[in-house]
Amino acid sequence: MSLEIIADNAFPYFKLGDFYLKVLYDLDKSYDSSLLDFAITTNDSKICVINERDISKYELINKLNSKKYISAITNATLVRDIETNSAKLISYIEDYESIQQQYTVGRSDD
Repeated sequence: MSLEIIADNAFPYFKLGDFYLKVLYDLDKSYDSSLLDFAITTNDSKICVINERDISKYELINKLNSKKYISAITNATLVRDIETNSAKLISYIEDYESIQQQYTVGRSDD
């Protein structure tokens, strides 16, 4: 399953099969763009597989590269899909600011 960027909310996120992968600016601080929040949830957001708060892009990328999150996931399909798409996810995180702007600038909530 490949990653698909969805931009129907305030922040774009990835859809990966039955899961959402969300990378957000640290929303509980005063817009500190050096920190991110990272979550993997089911489509209905009732189950949160991974929930990482206040993490730098560097730390997040290192954890993804080292497969630290993979060991915490029990869904074999999700593990396979994350491993298959890890390069795309890491690229998204590295360019988070420009992708965020691309999907949110000029949007109106009519």
